[in-house]
Amino acid sequence: MNLALRLKRPVFVRGWFALCLLGAVFLSGQSCLRAEEARQAPATTHFAPGLKAETHTYRVICDQPRNREYADLCMQWRVAEAAEGQFLANVISTGLLVFTLIFTAWAATAASRAARHAGAAAGAAITSAEADREANALARQHAEIQLRAYVTVKSSVVVNLKVGEAPRVVICAVNAGQTPAVDFASHYGAGFVLWPHDSPPIPERPNDKGTTTLGPGMETWIYVDLPVQRQQEVQALIDGSAAIHAIGRFQYKDIFGKEHVTTFDVVYGGSFGVPDSGAMKHNYHGNAST
Repeated sequence: MNLALRLKRPVFVRGWFALCLLGAVFLSGQSCLRAEEARQAPATTHFAPGLKAETHTYRVICDQPRNREYADLCMQWRVAEAAEGQFLANVISTGLLVFTLIFTAWAATAASRAARHAGAAAGAAITSAEADREANALARQHAEIQLRAYVTVKSSVVVNLKVGEAPRVVICAVNAGQTPAVDFASHYGAGFVLWPHDSPPIPERPNDKGTTTLGPGMETWIYVDLPVQRQQEVQALIDGSAAIHAIGRFQYKDIFGKEHVTTFDVVYGGSFGVPDSGAMKHNYHGNAST
């Protein structure tokens, strides 16, 4: 098991710390014990030939050395005792340094692990925030789809279609949505044409007066009066060589500020027939809604 793994265990750090303290206490105790023994032991005031001086005897002798040789010996003893004290200090300093390095390594490992956890938490928070934004966007989109205004053509018929009479095109539009259609405007055109043919022109401006608001379920009607029909024109409608053709568009905004357009293209006669009800049929193209 490497040092990085050991540093992850608080027990290992506490063990090293305790070991260093015990070493320092032991060395300090030994030094104090030697000092106490020297204090209690009788001091020798001179050196006898062949006699080994007891510990710390020099403390008494060296107060007043008898000659130069004694003075040199006292200096050596002082140097030796100072070296012993320095050694003890070095041991304690080394132990504290080792503990400091171990604690620093453990702290660095803990900080690195905390940083990784913080990074993971930040990543999770960002992912959650993005998911929330997407959910809110989807909820708003769903609400717009469910609540927006929908203007569509409810019915389109031709009435009063008789020889010598002026037929009328009647188109009904309704807001089938749940909210108002704002700035509603209609553009349309209708006429008696040979079939097939080009569509009648749509006016550049709304045919009604300005814009209005079409509330939910509300209807609006378009009336277009055509010229008096002669016998040959009515017969052309029946045999399919002519038709009454109406096209147009409705423009409006929903309550969310988005613009929408509904277009219509309806035909009576031509290849679509002339039902007795006067109902107009959707052309092959031109009927759409946004």
